[in-house]
Amino acid sequence: MTVEFIPDVVYATPNGRSLLLDLYLPNDGKRPLPVIIWLHGGGWRFGDRRLAPDLKRYFADCGFAMVSIDYRL
Repeated sequence: MTVEFIPDVVYATPNGRSLLLDLYLPNDGKRPLPVIIWLHGGGWRFGDRRLAPDLKRYFADCGFAMVSIDYRL
């Protein structure tokens, strides 16, 4: 299955700082999609959305939309 990758989507701007997400959408034509949100580890002190495993391989290929987000540390 092919998966569309949409990086760097602004989903919030607390205190004027953009928080970004990366979106993975399976191209199988089925809608609506179940969505899994990936939160990176780091103990609320470090890290970012790019620390996720291969979300395309593990989840989006199975029909799930995947979102990997940055959050305030």
